[in-house]
Amino acid sequence: MFSETRYALNGDLRVAYRASREGPRDIVYVPNWFTCCEHLPELPSVRGWVEAMTSLGRLIFFDQPGTGVSDPVTPGALPTLEQWADSITAVLDDLGSREAVLLTIGGAVAPAALFAATHPSRTTALVVLEDWFTHDHQLTMSPVDGTLKQMRGHKFDFEGTTYNREPHLKLDDSTCPSEVGRIYFARDFDNLRFIVDHVGLKLYGLK
Repeated sequence: MFSETRYALNGDLRVAYRASREGPRDIVYVPNWFTCCEHLPELPSVRGWVEAMTSLGRLIFFDQPGTGVSDPVTPGALPTLEQWADSITAVLDDLGSREAVLLTIGGAVAPAALFAATHPSRTTALVVLEDWFTHDHQLTMSPVDGTLKQMRGHKFDFEGTTYNREPHLKLDDSTCPSEVGRIYFARDFDNLRFIVDHVGLKLYGLK
């Protein structure tokens, strides 16, 4: 149903993608940082959804730089939000696609929204799917924490390397000491792992 893995160029980085057969419209799934285009379309748990989407148009999966089978990045040179949005442009250009419907989930809304805002003529629609963090666990996924960064509390050291702990899951902005309000973690691209740094209350503004 899907093509072999192909690569589009986003600057100097190769962005891996796969596409189903052509249809009346292009539908781009904008991923977060823990998907892989070589495996996601084949997962039994999403087979019904994939079949439904491909009945509506050409479904396109891609991996952001530093994830899946796209080119790796180093912790000191992580892609910017603009570069992640440019990955969508790169994939569409490589396919010769003029416009597309964007599908995204929590943790990947920002690059999809940025693309839609800066390329309105190429965005047929922007659809944010309900994600499992919210549906199953009442958690909200956030890739950044501006307040924590302003307080210079967004870095931590682990095994001799400095990581960014801005990405986090949150339950509530106001929690008591016996409740878990935040789970802060870092993405270790070199070793393909998450490093959980803090589980408990949020790191500022406690009542």
